Amino acid sequence: MASKTVKVGSSVGLHARPAAVISQEAAKLSSTVTLATEGGEPIDAKSVLLIMT
Repeated sequence: MASKTVKVGSSVGLHARPAAVISQEAAKLSSTVTLATEGGEPIDAKSVLLIMT
C-alpha cells in the first residue's frame, strides 16, 4: 500500500475550498483514499464533510 505524509501549514486545518479539491480528486480514483491526523482514525478522503470535521 502506498502512503504519503504531508503537513498542513495552517494551525486551524483545511478550509472548505482545499478540502473540496482533495475530495473531488480522490473521487476520481477507484482506489480507497484516506486521511488521518497524527494518532487519529483514518477517514474517507472522498467525503468533503469528513475532511472538514
